[in-house]
Amino acid sequence: MRMTASTLSDDHLLLVLVTAGADNILQSATLQARTQGVTIIALAPENHALANMAAGIIPLPDSPQLARYALLLLVDLLNDTLIA
Repeated sequence: MRMTASTLSDDHLLLVLVTAGADNILQSATLQARTQGVTIIALAPENHALANMAAGIIPLPDSPQLARYALLLLVDLLNDTLIA
């Protein structure tokens, strides 16, 4: 993920989806993108470390199960919007 993040620049947008727990690889890649000026939007619980790295946040419930359902719904909506 860090290699992919290193190819991004300030004219890119990184959408980070996370439900719970600390994923060091994802945090490292997000930090790499942030240092390169990439705009980061996080779909995460408000108290998650990745939410603090983001320029914007779409808050998810703190419950991992509810957060997964919310992510599934949001990905479905994005998919329908982009394909339609």
